Amino acid sequence: MRIAVAVDKKGEDARVADRFARSPYLAIVSVEGGEVREIRFVDNPGKEAFGGAAVKTLQALTEMGVDVVIGPGFGPNAVAMAEELGLKRIIVSPGTPLMEAIRKAISK
Repeated sequence: MRIAVAVDKKGEDARVADRFARSPYLAIVSVEGGEVREIRFVDNPGKEAFGGAAVKTLQALTEMGVDVVIGPGFGPNAVAMAEELGLKRIIVSPGTPLMEAIRKAISK
């Protein structure tokens, strides 16, 4: 499973950002057998989009092989696009520590 988490900064002390599609960074988490194997951080390609930030972000995540997206909430465009792309959405509170958000996704 590959999980993407909208985060406020790079590093394992990152926290869930206050917005999904315009979060500054995305943590891309590879999970095998219920355990985290790798975490890498990328700039969010939708963070400065004039319009269509959710579409841009979710399309990029699909190209990275992501199955699950975690954020503080998802607007109507993000919900529609995630459903179209077959991505599972998980909502966690902004400021939630990265590892706690990941554990929530693994347990579902």
